[in-house]
Amino acid sequence: MTVAPEAAPPRERNLITVHVPEAADPEVRADAMAAAAALAEPPDEEVSTGFITKITRLPGHR
Repeated sequence: MTVAPEAAPPRERNLITVHVPEAADPEVRADAMAAAAALAEPPDEEVSTGFITKITRLPGHR
């Protein structure tokens, strides 16, 4: 039995990563990330949102 390979994802997917500080709170995480993605100008499939732990270690992170 052979399985056909899946098509590669578009090269434009997740090109832009947005740090969402409010996403640290699990109660508002989904809404905060959705709002950040909606505010981004590129198409939704080009934007990846989330809370980046390494950024919180930097002084004055936002």
